[in-house]
This record gives sequence, C-alpha cells and structure tokens, in this order.
Amino acid sequence: MAFLIVFRSNITSAFKIDAKFLCYDDFSERNESKNRWSESLTFLIIPFLLIGCEEKSASSSVDTPGIVFVIMTAPITEITSSSAKSGGEITNSETSQITGRGICWSQSENPTIDDSCTMNGSGSGVYSSSIDGLSPDTHYHVRAYAIISDNTLYGEERTFTTDIDDETDSFEHEFGLLTDIEGNEYKTIVIGEQEWMAENLKTSSYRDRSDIAHVPEGGEWRSLVSGAWSYYDNDSSNDPVYGKLYNWYAVVDNRGLCPSGWRVPDDADWMVLEMYLGMSQAEANGNGWRGGAQNTGGKLKKTGLDHWQLPNTGATNESGFSGLPGGFRDNESTFANLNRYGFWWSSAEENENNGWRRVLRLFSGEINRSDFDKREGYSVRCIRN
Repeated sequence: MAFLIVFRSNITSAFKIDAKFLCYDDFSERNESKNRWSESLTFLIIPFLLIGCEEKSASSSVDTPGIVFVIMTAPITEITSSSAKSGGEITNSETSQITGRGICWSQSENPTIDDSCTMNGSGSGVYSSSIDGLSPDTHYHVRAYAIISDNTLYGEERTFTTDIDDETDSFEHEFGLLTDIEGNEYKTIVIGEQEWMAENLKTSSYRDRSDIAHVPEGGEWRSLVSGAWSYYDNDSSNDPVYGKLYNWYAVVDNRGLCPSGWRVPDDADWMVLEMYLGMSQAEANGNGWRGGAQNTGGKLKKTGLDHWQLPNTGATNESGFSGLPGGFRDNESTFANLNRYGFWWSSAEENENNGWRRVLRLFSGEINRSDFDKREGYSVRCIRN
C-alpha cells in the first residue's frame, strides 16, 4: 500500500523545496525495526530534496527536523450507483497540529479540497467517510487529506466506478467479473449461450505480458502493419470509461489480446449475438445497417445520456452488453465520433487490407456490419471461449 511521508527540515532556508512530502510504496515498512526505518530514511531523503508531491505552494517553511506525518487513503468499499465508503489513517506525533482531515473526490485525477470533500474532525488516527451524491456508472478519484499549519496534504489516490443505476435500465442484469493480465477489472454478462465483456478492453499488454505498442503519433499510426493502441484523442482521461482503441493487428496477434480463456469475437460470434436478439439469419449475413425492426442495436446500447449524445434512439440495454460510443481512430490517424458512435473489431478478415467490424450509433436502433481498413483503431470486447 502506498503512503505519504512528510518531513520537516530547517534546510528550507538554504534550498527551495517544492513540497513537504514524497510518495513511498511499501506499507510493510511501518512494521519493521527502527534500524530498518533509518535505512529507509537514508534512501528517501535524497529524492525528497529533488521531487515534491504537495498540492499547495511551498511558500510556507517548516523548521522542525524529522518525520512527523504519515497519511494513507483507505480502500474504497460499499460501492453503489450513488455512494461509496472510504476514509484515511493519519500517523503523527504532533496530533494537535492537525486541524482538519477527511477525503476529497472528483472525476479528474488528483482531487483537492476545492472539489467535493468530507470533514472528519481533527487529529491523527483512523477515520471513515461516506462519499455521497455520485452519478451512476461514473469513474471517480479519491484522496485522503489533512490540514496541518497552513498546508493541505494528501494521501495516495484511489479510483473506483459507481454501479449502473437500475432506474435508468429497466432490465435487471447479473454481472460477472473478469480481470486482465494488468489487473484491470471488467463486468461480464451472459447473453444467450455466450458470455461477453460488458465493458471495453483497457489492457496495454498482451496475455504473455509483452507490451502492445502505444502509438500516439499520426504518421507512425498510418504506416503500421503490427499491433498498436491509443487513447481516443490521445487523452488518457477517456480510458477509464471507453477503454483503448486497437488496430486490427493487435486483435489477431498470436500473443493474445484478451485474458486467458477469452478471445476477440469473430464475425460468426457477432452474428450469434445478433440473432439471439431477434435478427434473422438472412439479415445477419447481410452488410450495412441491420436489425432495426428488432431494435437489435438498441438492445446492445447503454441507456441514458451520460455517455451517448441525444437522442440515443432505441437504447434499452436489454442484453446487458452496455455498448458505449467510444469513437474511433481512422487509417489517417484522425479521431472522431466519441459519444456518437461505438466501433468494435471482430477477429475475422475480409481480405488482406480489411477486417470485419460492428458499429452502433446515437440515432438508430440498428447495428452495422461492414469490413474496413485494418489500420483503424476501434474498441474491443472479449468473449469467453
């Protein structure tokens, strides 16, 4: 578990230090002997002089030498569609100097007390906090904080995603859980005789732990004939909700894109899903926009307007697939259609240049089957073998 250590030092008169604490990764060190702590401190003081982590300006100086302060953010528990629990633990020999404590949260990284926060009294020790007023199916960042003198200091950041609000989805779904090679967790859903991921893939590693190339640069993306990924618009804040965009070469790489026991669906897998949701075999075999009469695409789309733009026609999410409009990156490296269209690869190819895909859109309950350039970047869902 990560935690934060605050030093107070009289050397601030000789050096300009940008912060009063640094990040350290091994919580077990707290239980080691004093000698071990001395060795750890010898190691930690050097990067402390070089790298600061405090959110506030370092204009205030502190004169007392020694370690005086440790703050940790508690794990996130009891997650619902609108609330969660967390808290913190503060270790400090000078309890009276801690005048405020709590947790803060936001949808952006590194939340501060200027965002939503709780106030949980003062002093050191363990405290718990309720996080309320959240939006359904939304990714949040959380940090514990403590106010000491004129400084606000923060614990390590934790993240979580709220549950889907049953009130916005009239169908009840029982979701499973899948973890990829990097520890990313995904909801899964049984649809007919198939089990699908109910979220877009986020991994940046193949199943054998080798890296998938991250290619933000446009010229390189256009010329690729090997596996690669990017964030939509090269913006990592899109990753928690929409996942990554992969070219077709990553989809079929023999090192495996999906977790063990799972695979990227081929064109036939997609047809089985479509026919289970009411499409005929003849229509499933066709190209272009299909399944409108049966609202096949609408049964696959996530409801509401948190992610889809108006009008999100036909969206019922009857299947539990929870399709999101993650947009795409085309073969010229242009990003387009976030919040408007969702694109997903199949592992089947039509010819040397094109692979088969599926598309959902905001103003239709249909689903598109078409083949397109393998260099394009689309979302990926995995299906159980």
